Amino acid sequence: MTDPDRSAAAPGADVLLVEDDATQRAIYTKILTLEELAVEAVTNGKEALGWLESRDRPPRLVLSDIMMPELDGLELFRRILESPAWYMTPVVLMTASPTRDRLEAARTSTVPPDYFLCKPFSPKFLGKVVLAIINRESPLFLLRHFQRERLGTRRDLLGLRKKLESARENGRDEIEVARRNIEAIRRKLAELDRMRNQLSHFDGMRTNLVDDKIKSLNDELVSYEALLHENAERRIEILEEERKFLLANKDLEDLDRKIRILNQTISRDGSLLIDKKSA
Repeated sequence: MTDPDRSAAAPGADVLLVEDDATQRAIYTKILTLEELAVEAVTNGKEALGWLESRDRPPRLVLSDIMMPELDGLELFRRILESPAWYMTPVVLMTASPTRDRLEAARTSTVPPDYFLCKPFSPKFLGKVVLAIINRESPLFLLRHFQRERLGTRRDLLGLRKKLESARENGRDEIEVARRNIEAIRRKLAELDRMRNQLSHFDGMRTNLVDDKIKSLNDELVSYEALLHENAERRIEILEEERKFLLANKDLEDLDRKIRILNQTISRDGSLLIDKKSA
């Protein structure tokens, strides 16, 4: 099957392995290396975050134990989902103590993990799971991929909505103030012009003072007219943001449709993607 991400992947790790037990860390690294995957191994969630922050692009998959010191796998998973840079990264969680509370905490997150591995598991099964997720070889893994995309699209929509609301509100206020001031200045200029005509015949000094005031008001008028012009240009920018918002909303509708279809497929056919017995 064609790998959907291989051509776009940056040099570096295919899998970020997060495991505090040195023996298991070495075993899992060897298993994945035999599957021709580049593995970077760290000992806890804190180290994993440091590794992610130091890279330009995330790995193709994070394989993490749940129970670890300093920062456990559940918190690491939550941080990955919250990050605009990492949220599209598939996550597999491993545990030797699959308590209901621990699993439920992950399953009820905005997007559940791609898979739970209960220790011990066979080397062959680990390799199959990781490759199947990376290659999206199951409706379940494709579902998780689209759910992550939907999460990011919703965040984009929220940001665009706030930006549009702020731009519209600020634009309305600025335009209203500028128009009121322009009208007031033009009225004042008309009054000063009449005054100047009256004074020009007998009071040159006061005429000069009126001329200075007229010049000052004309400068102010130019600045407000320039502000109106800037707002016209800003309106074009707002229209572009509105276009982006509509496109993102359409993307969200398309993702909702794909997710609905995949949920129906999984409900009908089941989500079992790998035969554990054969593994």
